[in-house]
Amino acid sequence: MRRGLRLALFSAEEWALTGSAQYVAALPAEERDRIVVNVNLDSVAGSPDLAALTSGYAGIEPFLMAAAEECGIPLRLVRPLMENSDHANFAKAGIPAFRLVAGFDDPMAATRLVLTAADTRDLVPRPDLERAASLALAITNAACSAPAETCAAWRRHPSTGEAGRRLRE
Repeated sequence: MRRGLRLALFSAEEWALTGSAQYVAALPAEERDRIVVNVNLDSVAGSPDLAALTSGYAGIEPFLMAAAEECGIPLRLVRPLMENSDHANFAKAGIPAFRLVAGFDDPMAATRLVLTAADTRDLVPRPDLERAASLALAITNAACSAPAETCAAWRRHPSTGEAGRRLRE
């Protein structure tokens, strides 16, 4: 692999995304430049239908679709920045970021019950969780192995189209 993997678990997400906001704000610019993509796994089970909320970073969408196709898992892309999970703080800092989510825009998906009294494990069929885990693994492996030129294309600023800082190998 060309690069490593950083695993982060954030607290205070339900309170204005405070944990990730503080984390991203504390990163020196050089450190932010080394992060090629933020893969946010939030509510990945509760529906067989998966979507990637790509935060306006259109450059990453072909990569995501190729990874999904390679592992045979359908993936829907939703482009606008949605400030509903920790990926938003990375995206706003110029780091390509997406949220992998199950049941996006499906009013009948079990994800509608998250953080309610009806939020129980039995609502998540094991195959849904395995599908999301397989897709997350495929995307993460591919991102860790992608050439720097490929990753640089992901960094196009969503509003201006300008490239972000140059990535280091």
